[in-house]
Amino acid sequence: MQTFLGTIIATIIGGLITFFVAKYYYQRASNQLKIEADKLKKFNTMILRALEMNDMVELNKDPKTGEIVGFIISGKLSIKATSKASASGETIRKGHQLKE
Repeated sequence: MQTFLGTIIATIIGGLITFFVAKYYYQRASNQLKIEADKLKKFNTMILRALEMNDMVELNKDPKTGEIVGFIISGKLSIKATSKASASGETIRKGHQLKE
């Protein structure tokens, strides 16, 4: 009975240690991910604002917060194409004919 109780207590203690160690590393990774996501958001905002200043996009902003929620790409497209082709050919028939 004493061995059984000792096994249960050791399992619980091991589980708690594992939980707290894993929690520490996952929280640290989560914080690093949040920092990286914030940097990317700032960088994307800078790019969109630069495109807006050069009249390449029109930004849609939240009226309450001023945060960018979308953008519209507008512009004119002009395509000019020319083509020049020549061909010569020769028909070669091999003795195959359809039977009626």
